[in-house]
Amino acid sequence: MKKIIIFILCLAITINSFSQQSIPPTASNIDYMKRGKHLQTAATITLIACPVLIGLPLLITQVPGGSSTGVIIYGSLYAGFLCLPISIVLFILASHQMKKAKAVSLNFKMEPLPGIPRYSFTQSSYPALSLRLKLK
Repeated sequence: MKKIIIFILCLAITINSFSQQSIPPTASNIDYMKRGKHLQTAATITLIACPVLIGLPLLITQVPGGSSTGVIIYGSLYAGFLCLPISIVLFILASHQMKKAKAVSLNFKMEPLPGIPRYSFTQSSYPALSLRLKLK
């Protein structure tokens, strides 16, 4: 009887340890903003690396070398020309993440309330919550 209980406990522990999560985690606005900022940084770095990698072979060509220098020059040129479309894609992804972060916003502010008591205009304010949902 002890062996059966121990076996069932060990089986339950392994199932819980190695099973996949059935409910996907929801991302908040802060997560989307962080992802957008990280993608923006990566896109900026690749955009700066593009002219550096294209201009680097102009400096290397003046150093005498064998065939390995030619491989480095052409590899650098190819990497430089590939950095430009990669940076464009990263900028697009960053903008999509920022749009997701701004899709839902909840604000608290004091709204003005015009009133006409006893034939005179008065301005008072009341607290209001505003929820903005971006549908597309």
